[in-house]
Parts: sequence; C-alpha cells; structure tokens
Amino acid sequence: MVVKVERKNGSVIAMLNGEIDHHSAKALREAIDNELIKGDVRELVLDFAGVGFMDSSGLGVIFGRYNKLIAMKAKLKLVNVPKRIERILRMAGVYTLIGRGDAENNRAACGGNNND
Repeated sequence: MVVKVERKNGSVIAMLNGEIDHHSAKALREAIDNELIKGDVRELVLDFAGVGFMDSSGLGVIFGRYNKLIAMKAKLKLVNVPKRIERILRMAGVYTLIGRGDAENNRAACGGNNND
C-alpha cells in the first residue's frame, strides 16, 4: 500500500494505491493520522482509485478515521471506490454513517468513476 497525503483548503486528501489489508493498515493509519493531528481539517477525502483489494482491516481504518473526524467536527468522504470495494462498504454499513450521497457526489466531482 502506498498512500500520498496532501492538504488543500482544509481538506486532507489521501490517495490510496495498492492493497489495504492487515499488513498495510497500520502504516496507512499512521500516514493519515500524522496529517490529521496538524489540525485545521474540515474533511478527510479517501481516494480509492488505486485500491485493488481491501479486507476488514481497511474497514477498521475507515471507522477509526471517522471517529477521529467526528471529534474534530470534520467530515469523511470516500471517492473513486471500485465496485468490489463499494460492496464491502455497503455491507459494513459505512454509507449509513457518512451518507452514500457524499461518496457518489465526490466521486463525480473528482472526475472518478466506479469501474473495477
């Protein structure tokens, strides 16, 4: 898993590339959290365009960041989520927390698609 994290106008954008599993989850959490602790965050955008596989460890990363963001009064947005990963997110109830509209609207706004 390779993650590139950048900031833009109060948004922390994490561009994910590779597999999100128990081997990579810790490094992914740390990379994102290192940027979040700097403060002045209105939203965290997780860009899944380069993700080919995600297991339950990835769900832990998402739910953990969601809880941190709630405490910071910030939002979580998921963009460019491949269909096979979106299915996992739906089954785990992720969209009941962040709202499926946020994910869909931001996928379109970032020019992404929902292809496998």
